Amino acid sequence: EETPENKKTEKRVLHIIADESTSFLSSPSCSSTSSHNNNSADDNDENNKHTSTDHMSKRTHDNKIYYEPSDHHQLPLELVLVRHGQSEGNEAHHRSKRGDMGAYTAEFSKRHSSSYRLTERGINQAKLAGEWIREHISEEFDRYYTSEFVRAMETASYLNLPKAKWLTELVLRDRDQGVLDNLSWQEKNEKHSYELELRQRDSFFWRPKGGESIAQVCIRVDHSFETLRRVCGNKRVIIVCHGEIMWAFRVRIEKLSQIRYHKMRSSKNPQDSIHHSHILHYSRVHPTTGQIWPDFRFMRSVCPSKPHACAHSEWMEFERPTYTNEELM
Repeated sequence: EETPENKKTEKRVLHIIADESTSFLSSPSCSSTSSHNNNSADDNDENNKHTSTDHMSKRTHDNKIYYEPSDHHQLPLELVLVRHGQSEGNEAHHRSKRGDMGAYTAEFSKRHSSSYRLTERGINQAKLAGEWIREHISEEFDRYYTSEFVRAMETASYLNLPKAKWLTELVLRDRDQGVLDNLSWQEKNEKHSYELELRQRDSFFWRPKGGESIAQVCIRVDHSFETLRRVCGNKRVIIVCHGEIMWAFRVRIEKLSQIRYHKMRSSKNPQDSIHHSHILHYSRVHPTTGQIWPDFRFMRSVCPSKPHACAHSEWMEFERPTYTNEELM
């Protein structure tokens, strides 16, 4: 919904002085050196292509000048989330659903899920994701973050981003499954059938004994946004993490209601899932006009190893939903 405040914010957007049709997303990197410009202009003149540059930073690319909000407490311009490739644990659990318990040796069962490594299939998935990112987004990012779990760090490495300097982040760790961690499908159903029954009642707020609910993971993800605003304002950021963490990012960025979350997680449509080495690409920048919004507003969803399983491989625009009094009833 447009408000005077929204209109005021929208005036502080990206302006391409030489060519208004060029998108900032076409820039090979958003890490250009920023400088402040104190020139003034008439904010009330909608036909004026120069907005006030107070608290704005100036970037130059291909001899074009870009004005955008200063970095202070801004979100990144682009955020790329990548799920890790298939891990030993994923493969073992999938096999156990078919009655094959061969992977659950005594040694394997003693391991914590954080130590799972990528399978050969997972390595290939990570490499495909890296190829897509380098070709369709960029070879370079301003910040590189990964979960400290082994499968995520290996995926980050196999993306093969040439100038990457990865930072490991504890808050990006996978959801804690508590008593269900590192159990086969049969063991979960035999030993913890009541926990699974509770999950069926409400998968968003359900917390396995000793573990975390998705709602709690969302709160953990909120801490990541504090870091992103503090040190990654107006930058291009890539994060390698886990499926449940990416769902939490979706809930917080797209403002998914718990009802919408339940529908998507229970859907049998593969386009509603987050697959191994799946890529979610969020942007504050309009993909064709280059206009910058204060919050993430554009998204595309890609899984190079399962291209048929992506509903939004092209850019889509989303807005935070609002509800009338009647719709809340």
